[in-house]
Amino acid sequence: MPAIRVEKALIVGGFAFNLKPVLAVTGLCKDYRFIDINSFPADYSLKDMQDKVAREIDCYQPQIVIAYSMGGLLALGALELSLMKSIPVILINSSPYFIKNGIWQGIQPADFASLMDRLNKGSLHEFMCYLTRLFAYPKLKGKPSDYSSWWSYVSQEQLSNILDILFHTDLRATAANHKERIFWLWSKDDNLLKTAPTQGMEIFQNHLILNNSSHLLINQEQLVIAISKVIEGLP
Repeated sequence: MPAIRVEKALIVGGFAFNLKPVLAVTGLCKDYRFIDINSFPADYSLKDMQDKVAREIDCYQPQIVIAYSMGGLLALGALELSLMKSIPVILINSSPYFIKNGIWQGIQPADFASLMDRLNKGSLHEFMCYLTRLFAYPKLKGKPSDYSSWWSYVSQEQLSNILDILFHTDLRATAANHKERIFWLWSKDDNLLKTAPTQGMEIFQNHLILNNSSHLLINQEQLVIAISKVIEGLP
């Protein structure tokens, strides 16, 4: 399938990593802007971050918003704050609620507590190596430090704030309110979220699976094909 291009796209990155996990997306855009959520000050609330994304949408006026991992929480909140009420959103390896709760798939609370403990007690380099291994599993090739160019320039305080926000945020109602214009792309081997397209009922009515991909290491050819399909089907 030939790549379908858009004039302008706003891309929102995920926790701890820069643009590189979804770098192939830029080839579908004649112009794009990237928001690194890790660059926000350590005292920012989720609302502060969502306001920034919403203002960027209204100023830049992209044809589409593409968000990766936790960046999806900012994009979902911006849907309700932005003046552009019909803009489509593609969420890659994301969820409106990242924590497992009953039948809802996500990160086990005990695993989250362990992750926060690692961040607070070890060095930033050690944490990023561990996080790379965790997010890349089972597709990691080489050493985690080989991916250091993928790491955002960020402090432990900033990461701690973002993790705290992730743990306490549930935007399932927001996702349900905008389900017609949200498109979910999930890696088949995402060991972090373990998100199944059947969960969440109608929330995930628009979804595609990315084969040969983990949470961090996404098959870029699969990603381009999937996003092209979404763009092609837009009005």
